[in-house]
Amino acid sequence: MVDDNHNVINLVSNPNKIALGVYGIAIVLISLMVLIILKIRKRIRISKESNEKQAL
Repeated sequence: MVDDNHNVINLVSNPNKIALGVYGIAIVLISLMVLIILKIRKRIRISKESNEKQAL
């Protein structure tokens, strides 16, 4: 228990570590969102192409 509390105190007293953690989480979330958006765009493009072929 003492070690856990000590680690928390170190994190709180070291804002750089917290900033790095926050930036790391933000970068991961942004990259995941970009991947999801790209996948959705590809699906929309494929569905549009198939619709155009059906129309022809």
